[in-house]
Amino acid sequence: MDPDSKSDVSIFDIPWQEVLCRHVLSHLNLPTLFSLRLNNPLLDTIDLANCLSISNASLYTIGAYCHKLRWLSLRGCVWVTSDGMLPLITNQQPLEYVDLSGCWNLDDEAIIQLVQYCNGIRYLMLNNIYGLTDRSVLSVAHLCPQLWQLSVQGCWRLTDHSIQMLGELCPELRAIQVQECRNITEISLAPLRARKVRIDKPPPLTSEMLRLEYRENLRRLNLQI
Repeated sequence: MDPDSKSDVSIFDIPWQEVLCRHVLSHLNLPTLFSLRLNNPLLDTIDLANCLSISNASLYTIGAYCHKLRWLSLRGCVWVTSDGMLPLITNQQPLEYVDLSGCWNLDDEAIIQLVQYCNGIRYLMLNNIYGLTDRSVLSVAHLCPQLWQLSVQGCWRLTDHSIQMLGELCPELRAIQVQECRNITEISLAPLRARKVRIDKPPPLTSEMLRLEYRENLRRLNLQI
């Protein structure tokens, strides 16, 4: 290419869905964010995973001027609060993928508001938000019928009650992650297994499997002796 030739191509011609936004937005101040929205109002993907150098004010800016978001990751952004999330979602973003894992300052109200405004979510990651209760998952069940995947690993307050309701009201559910949720048992998981939903907890051993395991352990013990 001739270095002297002129071109109208700019950085904003790059498809944003192919850009790792966490390497850009996490270092921008508010005035720059305001400028960015003028150049790219159709931004649909934002990945701020593990960004610790920005604040809720940045979410306000994004929510005010980016109304086409479909993919949002705030994984590990411990600075996110329920109040900070509200301006981001109240414009009824067409979100389909949301990852809030590790945002432990969020609570039930934040998740309820999220699904009230953005009920087209298909993938929802809420791992290790320790304050969440069944209220959150019940709201997801009632308001997100197109949900494909829910991940609530480490949300130890959740119980079978909300997972049962999720199974009943979300017919398209394909995967659920519930490791370290001690109150979620086969009472709610067995019907999901019957539907071939992928679950990160292995099914309980059957009596036949227990007998085989006992025989194998006994064989190993005899070999040791």
